Amino acid sequence: MKFLTITLMMLFSMVTLGEPEHDHSYSKEEHAEHTNSLLILGDNHMSVAKMKMLQGYAKEKNLKLNYKRFKGLKAKQAMSEFSHYDLVIFDVLNARLAAMILSQYNTAMAANPKVKFDSPRILDHDQFRQGIDEEQAKNLTGYYSNGGRENYQQMMAYISAEIFSNIGENFLPYKEIPSTGYYHYRLANKVTDDTELLQKAIGIDDNKPVIAVAIHRQAIESDQTQIIDNTLKQIEKSGAQGFAYYFSNKENYIKLLMDEQGTWVDTIINQRMIHYMADRKADFEKLGVPVLHALAYRDGDLGAFEKDHAGLSATMSPYFLMMPETSGVIDPSIITAKNPITDVQELIDYQFEAFIDRAILQAKLKHTENRDKKVAIMIWN
Repeated sequence: MKFLTITLMMLFSMVTLGEPEHDHSYSKEEHAEHTNSLLILGDNHMSVAKMKMLQGYAKEKNLKLNYKRFKGLKAKQAMSEFSHYDLVIFDVLNARLAAMILSQYNTAMAANPKVKFDSPRILDHDQFRQGIDEEQAKNLTGYYSNGGRENYQQMMAYISAEIFSNIGENFLPYKEIPSTGYYHYRLANKVTDDTELLQKAIGIDDNKPVIAVAIHRQAIESDQTQIIDNTLKQIEKSGAQGFAYYFSNKENYIKLLMDEQGTWVDTIINQRMIHYMADRKADFEKLGVPVLHALAYRDGDLGAFEKDHAGLSATMSPYFLMMPETSGVIDPSIITAKNPITDVQELIDYQFEAFIDRAILQAKLKHTENRDKKVAIMIWN
């Protein structure tokens, strides 16, 4: 059994990172077949699965959607490239990154006055907005930042109707997803920040261990929850109870896992990339439960993983192993490898099932009297 490897950027990263670089540009003839055309320009964290979902919904509305990465579109190329689109969306996480990355496109924007531009993740900054009014910007931010299938579908309807003024299009308002909250496939909307609602949905039983799975919100936004769902189902199949939770790095999330009596979960499975190690260490110490670290193998498929004697490259170990361990995580274990056909991370069944079993055994220890515990000490010399 191999335990040391490269982490998930998020469970979202488990299914989105490692996707191949493609040129998704289209010929002028292809553009001519559609009423309007859009370009989404993002960084290396932009999910290909999310973009493909958006492309499908755009096609339903007779729109052509293309996506590129910033590194593939230099300032000199942008002037001509932008002229091929009716709307360009800049996908940047915050205003600081926008100032660093998007300033190179100022000249190209000014040279294309008929093209609309928006940066929906930074609503309070209009420097990189053009031809979009405040109300439109607010709605684009709502659809895009909350994400999920329904929001993305309605976003394309909204763009067609309100941005491009196409007649006969109807759309629904965006649905807000809490910035910090719970996820479970049994929840009516799959997400909530209401503890009582979550516990009712999973049928909380005080006699069963409770496993919390830490994930990235982007997994929900891009509807890439297959591994999350399989994790929760395996936990339930093994006789325990599970749910996932997500949070912004700057928000207080431990309120999701604690009540007046203390921490109400028994074990945490981490499927996130860990930033702010000191903060996470303080959180884990306050929660006082084991945090097991789930990882993804990114250097090949299942066959490559089984032949790999290490699984973790020396250059990546500080980011995906050493830094998380300083936060207090234990048992770093590979549970997925990349499908060579789809380039999507898929579960390694025997690794995954053993990992879940260990998480549940850790949870049971919390309720085992000290006199009944057996301790083994392993010395590596």
